Amino acid sequence: MRFISTGSLLFTLSFLPLIAGDPLQPADVQAKQFTVPAGFVVELVASEPAVINPSTMAIDDNGVIYVGESHTYRYGAKGSPVPTPTNPVVRLKPKAGGGYDREVVVDGFKDPVMGLLVRGNRMWLTANDQLCVYDLDANGKAGPKTTLLSHWKPAWNPFGFFVLEAGPDGLLYLSQGNSSLPNTTAQAASGRKDVIGRGDTGAVFRMNWDGTGLETIVKGLRVPYSYEYDPYGQLWLLSNGEGNPNRFVRVSEGADYHCFTRNAPSGDWLTGKHPLSPPVTELPRGAYTQLTHYYGGNFPESMQGNQFGVNWGAHGGGNINHALTRFVPDERGNITESANWLTCADWRFRATQLLIDHDGSLLMSDWYAKDDENDLTGRIWRVRYTGADSAAAKPLAAVAGADGAALAALSTYDHRKREQAMRDLAAKGDAAVPGLSAQAATAARPLGGAHALWTLLRIGTPTALAAIAEGGKHADWRVRRLALHLAVRLAAPARAILAKALASDPDPAVRVEAALAQTDDAAITTALIAALQSGAAKDRFLRHRTALQVARRADAVALEKLFDSDDADVRLAGLIAADAILYEGSAQRAAVEALIDKRRTAPGKLDQALVDVVAKSATAKKK
Repeated sequence: MRFISTGSLLFTLSFLPLIAGDPLQPADVQAKQFTVPAGFVVELVASEPAVINPSTMAIDDNGVIYVGESHTYRYGAKGSPVPTPTNPVVRLKPKAGGGYDREVVVDGFKDPVMGLLVRGNRMWLTANDQLCVYDLDANGKAGPKTTLLSHWKPAWNPFGFFVLEAGPDGLLYLSQGNSSLPNTTAQAASGRKDVIGRGDTGAVFRMNWDGTGLETIVKGLRVPYSYEYDPYGQLWLLSNGEGNPNRFVRVSEGADYHCFTRNAPSGDWLTGKHPLSPPVTELPRGAYTQLTHYYGGNFPESMQGNQFGVNWGAHGGGNINHALTRFVPDERGNITESANWLTCADWRFRATQLLIDHDGSLLMSDWYAKDDENDLTGRIWRVRYTGADSAAAKPLAAVAGADGAALAALSTYDHRKREQAMRDLAAKGDAAVPGLSAQAATAARPLGGAHALWTLLRIGTPTALAAIAEGGKHADWRVRRLALHLAVRLAAPARAILAKALASDPDPAVRVEAALAQTDDAAITTALIAALQSGAAKDRFLRHRTALQVARRADAVALEKLFDSDDADVRLAGLIAADAILYEGSAQRAAVEALIDKRRTAPGKLDQALVDVVAKSATAKKK
């Protein structure tokens, strides 16, 4: 590992207080204490006084970095390092001789800005109980605030609204921490309230950019601070816990992960170790504050699809697990490797967020401070690959036609070129549909097929939505599954076509989605049971996801079919479905209660202990 200094930003920190025997380190001293894999370097981008206490970052279309700074985490104004705390958003304006000037974009927030996005000349941000949007002028200054969403009651700092993400579907995503409030709600500007779940719960929402169309994607979490979609429509998140487990979740959309929403779930339930519980991976102690899927051009091709999470660390000081962690999923979405990938010997290193910069390198903000301490320090680092085999250098297959360059760019590992291609093609409307249809079906890289589908969704015309069916012809199961997922979500014309064409697909994940593409509950239930019996039950994630879908439609007769299967995994899926029916409640609740009561005395092939667990769901439902 070597360090490249920007030189002009380095300065003495002698004006800052010292902790006995452990002085604060200047940025150039700290930089020499990073450890990263061979071929990677850590470079200083900015440090105090240009940036202090960076809680979040955003980057605009021109590569300008915006930073949300905290003056009041976690102890409010009394713990602030400045006399008048304002929790500003600043932008870093490059100076002619190198380095940056700090320009305040907007300030005056009681609580720190935790979520930040800049698109065009508009900026969205969250500050505890508010989701706001601002217009930006030519000088980067924010105009009047427009509040899009607000909590019905402010949460404890900072357990309100958190991270903002732009989804591949072109919509806005928002996470919320559990806010120590019963029946937590989010209120649209129109006055409508959307109850997101019983009890205290953290959640992830989807909405339009003006705050309308609010939809809950997942709930039952503590602090889903870090989350992101992969290109194939799979949501992943890291949910932090103090007194609750840290959980890495491959999300089953619509599921309740039962943190503060289920009466006294056991530790093995919350950590995914119970046979009936949603599958999750328990992580080491700390607080993961960002999750980034790497599909950029700087890192090697072998690292495409890797996930990176930054761990702020645990309360109580020290450097327990302060690191950038690398998660390596296989093609089936199973995490095959997780390890600290970047560490720093300076224990004050506290990474807070990651962004993929325009060149494909990783930008990493660093609070740089003692635990729970606001001070006047903060750094932004760049993690860059220096090898000759960066992914952007990989050649693309040529695509013929007037839109050939843009269609080919859907497959590039350069994320900026890929996004620009999607925007350009979406702007052409139906004229771009033939080329996108061909890429959805035949793109050599699955990445290109997936992005062709997302572009068709963004066009959104009947012709474009019908063309989503072409994704069902792609050789990669992830693209076929995405085509089905989008068709079901949009109730698109492609739905019926794909349901028929892919009902017997060789991949179980595709068969589950094809089952959901059926048009009535009876047909969906029959197809879901068939998918479980033909391989979906062997995969734990698919088993649980499919069982939840069965629970929303099936009756006691359908559950009996699962209970009497010769396959133990299929029987387990039946018990998961029964548990969901009893706990969540449905029109079939009474009949399923009677069925489980009967099976307690005559379990047949079912596991007696698990039948007893399911029976308790009938009495453990949270009021």
